Amino acid sequence: MTTRGSVLITSCADGLGLRIAVTAAAAGWRVFATMPDPSRAGALRSALATAGVDATVLQLDPEDDASVTRAVTLAMQATGNRLDAVVTVPGETPLGFFEDLTAAQVRHTLDGVLFGAMAVVRAALPTMRRRRQGKIITISSHAALTPSPTLSALAAATWALEGWSEALALEVAPFGLSVTVLQPSLEGSLTGGTQLRRDSGYRLLVDRAEPRVRASARYEASAEHEVADAVLATLADPTPPLRLPVGRQARSATWRRRLLPFRGLADGVARATGLTGPAPESGADRRWRRRLG
Repeated sequence: MTTRGSVLITSCADGLGLRIAVTAAAAGWRVFATMPDPSRAGALRSALATAGVDATVLQLDPEDDASVTRAVTLAMQATGNRLDAVVTVPGETPLGFFEDLTAAQVRHTLDGVLFGAMAVVRAALPTMRRRRQGKIITISSHAALTPSPTLSALAAATWALEGWSEALALEVAPFGLSVTVLQPSLEGSLTGGTQLRRDSGYRLLVDRAEPRVRASARYEASAEHEVADAVLATLADPTPPLRLPVGRQARSATWRRRLLPFRGLADGVARATGLTGPAPESGADRRWRRRLG
């Protein structure tokens, strides 16, 4: 098979990153599939074997700058400094009303979505810039398009990712590099139960909102093969767009964001998630108000 070029992809141990890596390898790309713990590469290797292709597995922890630099350096050495593209795949995201999320959980989300992507791109840019050739593909989510309760941390990370990508695109365009943000709905990145403090004032709202948010996410999720195909299309496009909504629901969310005033958009989300009207008072809040007098 003729090699179409080389691409480094993050978060390939499972899920979306795995699918992108296998799809790219099957299309003839030389793939550097990275993950924080290569001992978890069993699912990836099995999927590659089933497809009759191969990839180079590298250790890359987006929260560890040294491992990012090491992985990108190894990919550059293996390609003779001809790495053609990087694809950053977001990590897992906890659900939770902002007040109930710990600072560590918010930072973990920012690391997995924003700072990890920045670290990978920063490591790859010097060589790409000198070659005056390369594509940077970042994967955002529907949280940057539609406000949603329990997704404030993901919204913060993806809004920041998209703002950074916009500015980066302007900075690197004079060197012949492109930046593209894919905007799928990523239900698979929402992990575990909704975070709740023991005395949370949001417990009753969570009971209303969580099942609706998860049901909506499952309904609106972009299929992994759609995202992988969008990555391939972007890799092949000589003039890729800055933003590319992936899937019917993501495209619909893009138009809603453009056409509706924020109040109309927010009211629709509030009705869909059961958050219209005053919040029921929690027992802890009631006791606090009684002490306050």
